[in-house]
Amino acid sequence: MAPSLVAQLRRQLNEMIGAVIVLDGVVIAIYYGMHVPDKPYKQQELFVGVWTVLTLLVVASGMGRIRATRARIRQARAGDGGARGAPGA
Repeated sequence: MAPSLVAQLRRQLNEMIGAVIVLDGVVIAIYYGMHVPDKPYKQQELFVGVWTVLTLLVVASGMGRIRATRARIRQARAGDGGARGAPGA
């Protein structure tokens, strides 16, 4: 696997994790800023449901980018004849 592709995979994973952390930080700030714990239970459920869907969207888009990069890696290996180097060589 080319070092640049490995670095790209790591970067994409770190970006996705960072995006989830930022999203959680913003949503937690909104949660307390809007006094959601003091709201009726149904409103709290709605808030958490929206938060969960937003997190799902962030993770799904990040995983889509990672899967696309992994597909490029597989294509590059197939173009190489699948050679990874002989063991012990």
